[in-house]
Amino acid sequence: MDTLTCYCKKNKLDPKMTFVWICCLCNNQHRIVATDSVPFDEFQSIFNKRVTHIGNIIAMMSPWSDPSYLKRIWCIFEMYTSYADANCQIEIVMPPREQESLIRAMVVGRDEKGNWGIDSLLSVLAQTKVENAQASVESDKKYIFRLIEEGPGYGKLNQEVNYLMRKWVRETMMSSVEEAESSLIESINDSSSSQTNLQKQRGELCDLIFYVANYLNKSGENAEAMKLYNRELEIIEGSNNIEDDEFKMRKATCYGTIGTGHFYLGENEKALEGFQQSKIMNEEIFGPTHQRTVSAMFNIGNVQLQLGDLDNALENFTKCMNAYKNMYGENHAYTADTYDYVGRCYEDKKDLDKALEMYIKALKVRELCRGPNHPDVATSLNSLALLYLEKGECENSLTTFLRSINIWEAVYGPEHPETATSYLNIGLAHQQNKDLDKALQYFTMSKDIREKFFGLDHPNTIICLKLINSVKEVREQKA
Repeated sequence: MDTLTCYCKKNKLDPKMTFVWICCLCNNQHRIVATDSVPFDEFQSIFNKRVTHIGNIIAMMSPWSDPSYLKRIWCIFEMYTSYADANCQIEIVMPPREQESLIRAMVVGRDEKGNWGIDSLLSVLAQTKVENAQASVESDKKYIFRLIEEGPGYGKLNQEVNYLMRKWVRETMMSSVEEAESSLIESINDSSSSQTNLQKQRGELCDLIFYVANYLNKSGENAEAMKLYNRELEIIEGSNNIEDDEFKMRKATCYGTIGTGHFYLGENEKALEGFQQSKIMNEEIFGPTHQRTVSAMFNIGNVQLQLGDLDNALENFTKCMNAYKNMYGENHAYTADTYDYVGRCYEDKKDLDKALEMYIKALKVRELCRGPNHPDVATSLNSLALLYLEKGECENSLTTFLRSINIWEAVYGPEHPETATSYLNIGLAHQQNKDLDKALQYFTMSKDIREKFFGLDHPNTIICLKLINSVKEVREQKA
């Protein structure tokens, strides 16, 4: 009841005038089991008419970390039926306790392996597989799976489930930020609120904004993330205790996150400025060997790599690698990040053997720390595939790219900047393999996604356009 009450509140519906048909009471699938008197095809027709006639499906799931709904074949059938009808709307809803659980999980810091709370969510999305659902009657499972196989297929249906999950996650996070902001404004306007309480609320709101913005960045919503990063800075600078050590630390972190926002948007000079400010402030507060200072140095190296300043980038990444080894050891997610980026520098310097060594180390540690289906593992696979491509090993390259893209599509869906990067790289492999039609197909897929997220003038979109034009020119010359 709490779930439906919250649903009505969110959608501004009167609970007393909102009617909900419960699936198992409207469609008695058990009559098939009990008497075998209704053939599955006939029951499917009845089920389909009732679902599509109502037109709105609320899929109530719990817990968010392992939804029971996705383990039940009749729930999958319900989702498939609504998915197959363009006029039918389906929405995932969860109890208030699950919303609170998600936020608690998202705002925890890194664990001993270097994993954020967000990594738990990414793992859940990567493991969504409707084909693992179970039924008490094996024939039901067989019939329903046959419909899915003959229709959208498991991959498409998994992507739809993940899209709905991501939509619920985003709405939950953004509403949590709005509620926290409203609560802070109420406290500011309440003359009885103490400065200690206000500072505590500001700090908690800044933490929440930081984690939500990071999730948006990973989801490809870079402009929305940037708005939140700037909002966080406004809150910090609006504090009465701006010279307080805690808020100095928060401001240093905020400059770093704003730098990250600019970096994702392709604004390298602004990104470098933010990272340098963050490094200066963190070094002043914590010293040159602290994790926060080293993290800022790593980010500076990343911009330098993008700008082609390979010597300075390699120097910074190597310093970070040695620092993280001393802090956390060799098998830590932070250390794995440095392996990957040191490898990128060596690859750009054409030292392919050293690059291969670093990429393999990064992949092994990331799989150890984060599991085989994490986006960071996809990043490592992408790096390896590009190296194979540069070495002329097209088959190895394509196989590795496909492993990478399977992870991206499972976690973020087919329309995401990282998925676009994988499409572009697969296009490069086909281009090198002289398959120009497939190369053009993948370059165009990548361009369409990047244009949607970044616009035509973004450097990443321009790369796609240049590759598309180069392929078209070669085809015209051959014609």
